[in-house]
Amino acid sequence: MVLLAHQSSTIPTELPIDKGIARKFLPWNHTSAIAVDNVICGLWQDNSTVFLISTIHDLQTGRLVNRRRPGDTSTNATSTHKVFRSDVRKLLVIPSLIDDYNQHMGGVDIADQLRAYCSTQQPSLRN
Repeated sequence: MVLLAHQSSTIPTELPIDKGIARKFLPWNHTSAIAVDNVICGLWQDNSTVFLISTIHDLQTGRLVNRRRPGDTSTNATSTHKVFRSDVRKLLVIPSLIDDYNQHMGGVDIADQLRAYCSTQQPSLRN
């Protein structure tokens, strides 16, 4: 639904695919993206690097979300402490694509589960 694979092209070479490289140049809670054939391909730096591919979202829109500070042993603990300072929770803007994914992930599994409860096959006997 939200994250779609684009079959006719590969991920653009302008995006750093190696997570180690992305972690070095992209600050925490920031996005880098490029549009290829009306498909948004991008990276979002959270506690780890998240790859984004979408045909229905743009990365200019974001949603305000109450985020919890990652722990001290997190990979990006030093960069997140600059944002959160002493706060445990903070309202931060995240890309709407990420928020949609977080809100609707598992939706297909739930629909399949509900469909399994009500069978449409009615038993019948032939005379």
